[in-house]
Amino acid sequence: MQRLAAIPKENIEAYYKYKDNPSSFNILSGYLNQENLILSKQASDAIKRLPKDQVSSTDYMAIALASQNSRNYDAALMNFKNALDAATVLDDEVVALRSLGAQQMVTGRTGEARANFQKALDIFAKYPGYDDPIKINTNLHTELVWAGSEASAKNLDLAAQHLTNAEQIVAGLPNVQAKDFLRREVDQARTTLLPTPQVATGNPGPTSPTGMPIPGIAGAPGLPR
Repeated sequence: MQRLAAIPKENIEAYYKYKDNPSSFNILSGYLNQENLILSKQASDAIKRLPKDQVSSTDYMAIALASQNSRNYDAALMNFKNALDAATVLDDEVVALRSLGAQQMVTGRTGEARANFQKALDIFAKYPGYDDPIKINTNLHTELVWAGSEASAKNLDLAAQHLTNAEQIVAGLPNVQAKDFLRREVDQARTTLLPTPQVATGNPGPTSPTGMPIPGIAGAPGLPR
């Protein structure tokens, strides 16, 4: 599991190290992807042999992300669903919902994807004991992941709407420092996903939880926020 978690980081580091030498980066990325594919299949097979109560949502999520990175989308979907079923706390459940929604969008299950993103936005009906800053931050990043997923499916009007929703969430923040940081994050997402108003420069591919495309390996939702 530790090695699976390290491979995407190494791939991103290699991208920036060799960004002026695409041939070297492509060779190294290919080796990393091959390693990721082998390890993710081995982990997926191994985890099936364990009792359900011995496998955490985090374990399923790690395998799902690794499978997604190697474009093994069927395995990714299965393990994102398992991660959701095993989730017992807010962070695990909201990240599983976002990740499952993003993967469903990539594979054309747009109705199911949007239903899961909406469940992520409604998550605090199930977990009411959190303060407003956590609720705001969680919902902001759900909107950004949703926007990135719509953009990856070239649904640019809907992507723009969710970016606007994120901007409205930021506008309601009282803390000036946090507000400025999050506003820049939303602005960066808008610039990346919609380089010019309502015009896409191409499919941004699978996205991170902030809606940002990840270079190299097919891209992963990354860590929870």
